[in-house]
Amino acid sequence: LIIGAGPAGTADLERISALLPPGDRIQPVAAKNGTVSQMTAAFSLNLTALSLLALVVGMFLIYNTVSFSIVQRRPVLGTLRALGMTRREVYVLILTEAGLLGLIGTILGLGLGVALGRGLVQLVTQTINDLFFVVAVREIDIPTWTLVKGAAIGIGAALLGAAVPALEATSVPPAGAL
Repeated sequence: LIIGAGPAGTADLERISALLPPGDRIQPVAAKNGTVSQMTAAFSLNLTALSLLALVVGMFLIYNTVSFSIVQRRPVLGTLRALGMTRREVYVLILTEAGLLGLIGTILGLGLGVALGRGLVQLVTQTINDLFFVVAVREIDIPTWTLVKGAAIGIGAALLGAAVPALEATSVPPAGAL
């Protein structure tokens, strides 16, 4: 309903408001836009918090996986050290492996995340339509910068999660590992 501005519009608004059942009211479009902005901000905050939690859990899993892998390969690492490989080279070897696995995981995660996100947007839109007000999502635009940032965080998390176990692997003397 579009009501004109000025005294005539105000009179129309008062007349229509008087016809409404108790508890109902006419709400300007600006109020709806404010509600949408608040809901979007809250939803974004929740997604950010859940993403950070998932990142921390992922780093913990990487740490445990790399630690277990190093324990299993301790004799091999000891042999490499006995053959002349330096501590730095062992460290770089382990981080390179973690980085490559992180790259593969990041590529898979970005692809699956975009596909899953596109599918879930329709469900979220339907929920908003059912519970609050009608919204329409015509297209989903994911900025390239967002994907680059996600890739950097994914690979960085893999390297950071593997850094401590890799450092521990360099502290074992060659004779002790054999």
